[in-house]
Amino acid sequence: MPASSPQRRFCIVNPGGGPITVRLLANNALRAGADFRIVRMKTERKEVRETWKLAAGDTGAGEHEVSLRPRSLDGHVMAWQVLVCSVVPAIDRGTVEIQVLQDGVTCPVTKPAQWGLERVPRCAGRARPISIRGNLTFLTA
Repeated sequence: MPASSPQRRFCIVNPGGGPITVRLLANNALRAGADFRIVRMKTERKEVRETWKLAAGDTGAGEHEVSLRPRSLDGHVMAWQVLVCSVVPAIDRGTVEIQVLQDGVTCPVTKPAQWGLERVPRCAGRARPISIRGNLTFLTA
């Protein structure tokens, strides 16, 4: 069953601060791979400004530095789809999290992007991985 984030999530960034870093975390023998995109919402259409892939493999974490300047992110939406599986047959639960950092500090968010998962399928099996879709809107302070 897919995990989703129906409630709107906002992330506050400093327009004059350093670059934005997105971190994907997975613990307890879980592996996670994700597709991210940052979109500028226009009245008639969406404009994709940046896309990337990110994985939380053996280390449990992966990071990507966003190329867009923080001051240009106000009102932009960062959307993701994360696929999660377990590499250890006896372990089928854990936590996946997406963090947004600026200047080495986690940015304030209105709702954490964190999911406690159970019955996570094995990576080597035929079952489909758990899918997590969500997004957040950047606001500048």
